[in-house]
Amino acid sequence: MTAKKKAEEDLREARDYLENLINSTNMPILVWDAHFYISRVNRAMENLVGYNAEYLIKQQVEILWPRNVKDEWVKQASRLGDGYKWESVELPIQRADGKLRTVLWNSATLFGKDGITPVATILQGQDITERIKAQKKVQQNLESMRRVFNGIVNALAAMAEKKDPYTAGHQRRVLNWPVP
Repeated sequence: MTAKKKAEEDLREARDYLENLINSTNMPILVWDAHFYISRVNRAMENLVGYNAEYLIKQQVEILWPRNVKDEWVKQASRLGDGYKWESVELPIQRADGKLRTVLWNSATLFGKDGITPVATILQGQDITERIKAQKKVQQNLESMRRVFNGIVNALAAMAEKKDPYTAGHQRRVLNWPVP
């Protein structure tokens, strides 16, 4: 086998290996070029956004940006060409069905041979929509429990004050104590 054939085979193996890595990961991967045209997505990204890769490739990436936060996306994305990396940047995307998903993004910018000119940006995301919903539910439950606790303390304070007017007001001041 000639050196050229060996190099071609090594290159093909490396390409296939990277292709398998990108396709098999369960994390959405999105790649756009220097002009914000989508050049690559994996299956996880297809599932997240509800579009297939054939549709997304060569589309402007803003197809995924909700209108109400497009300015924030543009601001954040424009910094990526300067070599800035996203690390756990929380930005929403809009699915094909119009629903919004909140995604935690990490990114890397790929530069040309000169090391200066950006040629592509690769993003890896994690859908945190359900986690945010769960956190909101926990907060709602916590607030509900605080209201119940305050109601119980008020009822007990009223009973104690009727029984012992000398300590009237003390139980109500207890309500002002911080509750974790």
